[in-house]
Amino acid sequence: MQTTLEVIEKNGLGVAFVIDDYEKLLGVITDGDIRRSILSGKSVRSSVSTFMNKNFKALLDTATNEETLKYMDCYDLEHLPLIDEKGRLVDLKIRENKKPIYELDNRVIIMAGGKGTRLRPYTERCPKPMVCIGDKPILELIIYTCRNQGLRKITISVNYMKEKIIDYFRDGSDWGVEIEYIEEGKELGTAGSLSLLKERDNLPIVVINGDVLCNLNLRQLLKSHVESGSGATMCVKTYEVQIPYGVVDVKDGKLISITEKPRYLHFVNAGIYVLNSDIIMKRTKVERIDMPTILESIMDKVPVSVYPFSDYWIDVGDPDALAQARQEYSY
Repeated sequence: MQTTLEVIEKNGLGVAFVIDDYEKLLGVITDGDIRRSILSGKSVRSSVSTFMNKNFKALLDTATNEETLKYMDCYDLEHLPLIDEKGRLVDLKIRENKKPIYELDNRVIIMAGGKGTRLRPYTERCPKPMVCIGDKPILELIIYTCRNQGLRKITISVNYMKEKIIDYFRDGSDWGVEIEYIEEGKELGTAGSLSLLKERDNLPIVVINGDVLCNLNLRQLLKSHVESGSGATMCVKTYEVQIPYGVVDVKDGKLISITEKPRYLHFVNAGIYVLNSDIIMKRTKVERIDMPTILESIMDKVPVSVYPFSDYWIDVGDPDALAQARQEYSY
């Protein structure tokens, strides 16, 4: 699974294909398959054979373009492998014309009140979410991501240099969205301002840190959250750590094994969440609190799911990350 995650992250398609030594297609794996495997308790070291889809859809490479498109429409496929008569993978058809996106009534809350001390000197005269990537502020790029996926109800939680954010976006109409503001008044962390939310819908709410850039499919995230039956969902990204030395395994003073420069894959908090409205409604005390603390406090009462994803993601938290985002992020 670890290798598969790396492949999916590199190709940016959300899918990987398993072939044998003769290039015969054996299985298809989507990032959704990986999510379901993790939620069912499988380790990232599990073999692909335990979770790949062996009953995949495919067409012979002799199919016409019209036949291929009709087949993809029939089964609602984004990707379709094309194989030869021996079952070997020879091509991949990708849906080019996306289906029209209908609007969702779910609200998105963007946490944009922090001082951004790790990003100084860029944040000495500018709130962190207003630091630019290219010619657009980070916050504007987050709003584009939401709007382009049919999420137009947006609440921005502001505090530090709040006027720069409010004066720039106003009611959001210039961006085709409806923006409301929560004015914190003091530092409330990454979740404290939820208790100040005026309009509390019955639908799940997406919460995004104001320094996170990603190409995550928020609609798929909401769908997965609802299907899981959880009270909250935390998005997670894979983070690899490589030890630059040989790791020695010892038992009773005797050498058991030596693993040279092992790589370990961990899941890290991506700063994107979905919360059921009742979780937010219970937040009445105005206090400084971070989202992980809230999730830990409800874990024994309601299920809290994780949502691994392979799409582009970066936490623009320091100057190095800012330089990286400016080099590689596109919108």
